[in-house]
Amino acid sequence: MQSDTQALSPDQAVCHSLSDPDSFIRPNPDKFFAREGVSPLSHAFDGKIAIHPGLGNQPLAEEEMRPALETLLETPLQGKTVAYIHVPFCQTHCLYCGFYNKHYGEDDSRVYTDALLAELAQWRDCVAVQSTPVHALYLGGGTPTALEAADLERILKAARENLPLANDCEITIEGRLANFDARKMEACLAGGANRFSLGVQSFNTEIRRSMGRLGTREDMIRGLELLMSYNQAAVIVDLIYGFPRQTMNCWLEDIAVAQSVNLDGADCYQLNVYGQTPLGKAIQQGSIPPAADAP
Repeated sequence: MQSDTQALSPDQAVCHSLSDPDSFIRPNPDKFFAREGVSPLSHAFDGKIAIHPGLGNQPLAEEEMRPALETLLETPLQGKTVAYIHVPFCQTHCLYCGFYNKHYGEDDSRVYTDALLAELAQWRDCVAVQSTPVHALYLGGGTPTALEAADLERILKAARENLPLANDCEITIEGRLANFDARKMEACLAGGANRFSLGVQSFNTEIRRSMGRLGTREDMIRGLELLMSYNQAAVIVDLIYGFPRQTMNCWLEDIAVAQSVNLDGADCYQLNVYGQTPLGKAIQQGSIPPAADAP
């Protein structure tokens, strides 16, 4: 089970500076944040604290971006290295999502892929890129599986040509099962993908529809069975608990279905409700009941 960092406040979280590898802010070992004498899963903390890179910082001014990027690209990397490719498009905006950025349009796949491949080729010989093998490549988003099959394969092929991937590099495609058909699956596998992280969130058709998710319970199961039938990659799903109207029986059924299809793993998250999202606004207006609290 994966959850947000709970025991550290933002100013005590371990931070690492790219420009100064020896610069760390270390947690205070003398402070203990958990409440004792209560159920640790539900009542040990007042709330969750999300820690994200760059939290509380401001973007560089436009004129400073290029010099900063060039400095980073000429700085050797050390230790295990990962590469992240961000695909910003989504075909729909799920009601609870606070990260929705760009609606996917017909020409976006080709235009985005052309630009990405040009940048991979442009930077392939930089010190930072070539200084150490890349042990994990992650295509995240947004929804990478929204891209067309040919472009998914083009991206993976270009990554293999332009990045020093280690022999055992884990190559992950994040996405949705909706609109992820056999052509796209086979394109990803042909490009070398060996791990899929798929946002099912819930198998329950009514819960899915209430949150703006595409596809039914049966669609999700068929898609997972098809992907696993290739027997060429690890398949992991995300599941969310705490949706409005999601009973304990619904949640237990989600767990049971995930177990029944023999997945390689499942990440379980408590629903976060952000005020600026469609779900947050609907709850505030009373048109959707509140999400479950931690207990």
